[in-house]
Amino acid sequence: MNQPAALHLTLLLGCLILAGCQPTPTTPVTPSPSPSPTPSSIPTLTTDRPDNSITYNPNSSPPQLVVRSARGIGQAEIGLDGGSLPAGTQIQLFLQGLEAFQLSYGDLTIMASLSSIDGQVRQSMLVANDPAGEQPLTPNSAYWLDIQINSTDPTIPLKDGYFTISLPADFYHASPRSFSIRWIDFYR
Repeated sequence: MNQPAALHLTLLLGCLILAGCQPTPTTPVTPSPSPSPTPSSIPTLTTDRPDNSITYNPNSSPPQLVVRSARGIGQAEIGLDGGSLPAGTQIQLFLQGLEAFQLSYGDLTIMASLSSIDGQVRQSMLVANDPAGEQPLTPNSAYWLDIQINSTDPTIPLKDGYFTISLPADFYHASPRSFSIRWIDFYR
């Protein structure tokens, strides 16, 4: 046998012997599960101006998106790349009034207003490219936004307190990757 062939054979034999000397594990090794998107993923939050802010409180019961707006007019984009918001998530708006609110996801925009004159809530929805146009909503609709005033004195303009908006049932069914909100406390 020539020298290079003998060297290759010796190295191969050495590798086989070393491989056979590996200890046998006493406990089976199981691969760790890969992470999956969870409802508790932290969303990406951006606002249109520095005097507007939005924060996410996942440990609140229910979880909350909290909006503060010094001027009372603004918008925010919420990205849900890593998961979804837990069912029951609420939006808290620290405003003195709520003349207009919009929630947009997918090709749908839900519009709501709470009249500062008579306290009536009016809601409608608009689907992009739908020839039917804007459609009024009723409280039994899957698109209805439950709006509550949380204040010791619910008279508008609110001196303290905030508005709570529960996301509609369709939002959780649609499970959007992102959505936006817009608000106006009072028309000027």
